[in-house]
Amino acid sequence: MKTVKTLFLAFVATSFLFVSCNNNDDDPTPSGKYLRAKVDGVAYESNTSLLSGQAVFGQVLLSGFENASGRSFTLDFTENLAVGSYTFNGSVGNDVAAAYYPGGIAGASYGDISGNFTILEYDTVANSVKGTFNFVGVNDVNVDTINVTNGEFFMEYQQ
Repeated sequence: MKTVKTLFLAFVATSFLFVSCNNNDDDPTPSGKYLRAKVDGVAYESNTSLLSGQAVFGQVLLSGFENASGRSFTLDFTENLAVGSYTFNGSVGNDVAAAYYPGGIAGASYGDISGNFTILEYDTVANSVKGTFNFVGVNDVNVDTINVTNGEFFMEYQQ
């Protein structure tokens, strides 16, 4: 079931990539919106033009892509959550989930198995959310793990 959820997130995130592209995909500088973190100590920052969010089936799906490397993140949380802290635990049906794609959305992924997700601001009228995250991710294919730290985001999403 976790594979189905991961594939669904990958499909949704990939579809946002094509909707979100513009002529200035090389600019990683945040212009109000951002998704950034450190993966095993290496900085990651999504290009602002490649950030997307969508509320669908009671979930808010956020995704960000780094144009030069192809690395990407997806963050997923239950739409009815409130400002507060939540725990990643890798289980299907959890209120929050995260995944990291080191070679792009079509490549291998690292799904959360533990960590924290904090919603700092959540405006359901303006459809925006701000928060922090960190997690240990595991690649189910080769059982390799990564540590994602200092994650933070401020994004808008579409209904």
